[in-house]
Amino acid sequence: MKKYFKLLYFGCYYWEWCLTRFFHRLLNPIGRKVIIIIPYIFPFIKKNLAKQGMTPEEYADNILKLGDKISNANISHSFEAGIALNIHVFFIFLLTDLFLILRNVFGYNWFGFEVIRNNVVFIGSFIVVLAAICMIALNNLIGTDKNENKFRKQPKKVHHKALFIFGGSLILVVILFYFLWGHAIFGR
Repeated sequence: MKKYFKLLYFGCYYWEWCLTRFFHRLLNPIGRKVIIIIPYIFPFIKKNLAKQGMTPEEYADNILKLGDKISNANISHSFEAGIALNIHVFFIFLLTDLFLILRNVFGYNWFGFEVIRNNVVFIGSFIVVLAAICMIALNNLIGTDKNENKFRKQPKKVHHKALFIFGGSLILVVILFYFLWGHAIFGR
């Protein structure tokens, strides 16, 4: 089970990394042009670059290389927010599926507590809080810098396997949610 959660976390990590790289490749050409134009708009910046022996093009390339380097190394821990959100959504769907399965098995009366529409806010809040606790536990146990560095050094085959586990698990819990209860919300 620990291996599954490790692959789940790092699949989400790899997804965030791929998404970040995609947006860097998409936006870097636009950002490069903006960085090159700025010294021509403000001459004092061009003068300072000339003192350093740099052209605006070299300056733009250096800035973008540094940004890519920081992003790839995850020095700013920018992936953690996206990972936490994705893992939280996964656990919300997973716990909702478990709750719906238990409700279908045990009925609407659980030891005096009525599982009906009047209690939906309480039940939903409980599921969201429990999902947040699971997400925090997963992030703190698996998402350490040591584990992330070890994962980055592994071959692409392991990265793709982790991505497949995360994507497949997320799709599975969403489809299960739809079949258990979502069809009543969204209709057929």
